[in-house]
Amino acid sequence: MVWPTLSYDFTLLVPSKCFWPTDSPLSGPIVRINPTELHVDDPEFYDVVYATNKAYDKMDFWTYRFNMPLATFGTADSDKHKIRRAAIAPFFARNKIREQNSYIQKVVDRISHRLATEYAGTAKVVDLVHMWGSMTSDVIAEVVFARPRHYVDYPDFKSDFTVALSDMVFSAHIMTHFGFILTIMNSLPNWFVKLTVPPIKSVVEFREVRSRPSAFKPSVEFKDME
Repeated sequence: MVWPTLSYDFTLLVPSKCFWPTDSPLSGPIVRINPTELHVDDPEFYDVVYATNKAYDKMDFWTYRFNMPLATFGTADSDKHKIRRAAIAPFFARNKIREQNSYIQKVVDRISHRLATEYAGTAKVVDLVHMWGSMTSDVIAEVVFARPRHYVDYPDFKSDFTVALSDMVFSAHIMTHFGFILTIMNSLPNWFVKLTVPPIKSVVEFREVRSRPSAFKPSVEFKDME
């Protein structure tokens, strides 16, 4: 099972003409991409896969790809996932999110102001990946960890933290198959990992701060909108 999946994942990292395109006119709406997975190009099948009245177990194979095996989204067993999700669901209820509307609106206003003053009427290009990444990271840092980071104030909306997260998602295709790399990294001291793997330094630092509740500070305002 592993090596056909490895071939598919690495095709995503290094585009290859050898991989059979799923939109090829010679293929139907269902293409087997490895022994345990199918690629389904049929919008009507969405409600079948994501039906709320059915429980599906994920493959254990995917549990460790983001180095968070105990996280809710990575839980393979559907019954265990249900328990874990129920524990955190109240924090993400609609009324709870509405309580954070004022802060979320500040983040959106800051982005709007920067677009109007730095990009509108110019040839300057805005990278939407960085822009939305900084917005979501700011909201999560405040709402979940009570530690605002103001990533939307970074030049070009590009912060080390959001870039590191993008790189980690990209590298997940590799880590899925070579989990021992994560095992080795987890056994090393943080200072060594930050020194030898600079791209994830900001993520490690954020994890360190998160583990020290006393280091959390109250919210502060964004830069003045001048």
